[in-house]
Amino acid sequence: MQRRFGCVIGQHYPAPIVDHKTAVQAARARISSARKTAGFRDEAAKVYSKLGSRKRLARRKTAVKRSNPPVQQLSFLNDER
Repeated sequence: MQRRFGCVIGQHYPAPIVDHKTAVQAARARISSARKTAGFRDEAAKVYSKLGSRKRLARRKTAVKRSNPPVQQLSFLNDER
């Protein structure tokens, strides 16, 4: 298929630098060993408290107390003739 489209990997396009499968296995092994070290949970808690969820907590709006009575409005319910 590469020849059909005129793009041969390693000739027209650079070959992969890293073997993906090996790199993934190595990264997972490093992460796993880091998680097993002493003090990992404490350090993770510190990071989370500083940089963790950035979701803002919803604040309740307080009712605004009016010092002046509201301006009188026309009422269509009370017929004054």
